[in-house]
Amino acid sequence: MFGLFSTKPKAINHDDLTFKQVFDDYYDYVLRLALNLSGNLADAEDITQEVFIGVNNGLTRFQGKSQLKTWIYRITIRIACRYLSKVKSMDNIDDLKAGATGKAQQPNRAETDVLAIMRKLPLEQRTLISLSAIKGLSHQQIASILNLPAGTIGSRLHTARKNLSQLISQHT
Repeated sequence: MFGLFSTKPKAINHDDLTFKQVFDDYYDYVLRLALNLSGNLADAEDITQEVFIGVNNGLTRFQGKSQLKTWIYRITIRIACRYLSKVKSMDNIDDLKAGATGKAQQPNRAETDVLAIMRKLPLEQRTLISLSAIKGLSHQQIASILNLPAGTIGSRLHTARKNLSQLISQHT
C-alpha cells in the first residue's frame, strides 16, 4: 500500500535537532502531505524538496514553541500553496503510476482514484481533508497549523467533506 494514511514520525527533542534526523523522520510524512495536496508525485517531490530546504534554513531558529510536526506542516502548506499557485496544470495523475521514489511504494487503484477526486477540490479544502481525515489531526491542531480559529476549521471542513462526497458520488 502506498501509505497515504500511515507513518507517524518519531518524537524529537528540539534541543538536539539535526537536519538528518528531521529529514529521516519526516520525509515520508511531508511527501504524503504534499502528494495529498498536489495529487501529482512529481509536484509532491518538488514541494518536499523545497520544504526541507526551508526546514534546513530555519532549523536553528526553531524554538520549540510549537511541536516540530506543526512547524513542518506550516512550512509544507505554505510552500505547497505557493508552488501550486505557480503550477496551474495538475492534470497528470499518471505520474503516480510511473513509479514512486524514495521509500514510498506505488499506489493502488483506490488510492489513485481518491487522489484524482481530491485534486478536483480547491486547495484549501484538500488541505483540510488531508490534515483531518488522512493525517488524523484535531480541529485545534489544524487551527494552530493554519492560524485560523477552530470554529472556522469546523465549518470549512464540513463544506470540504460535503464537496468531496458530491465528487465521489459523481465518480461512481
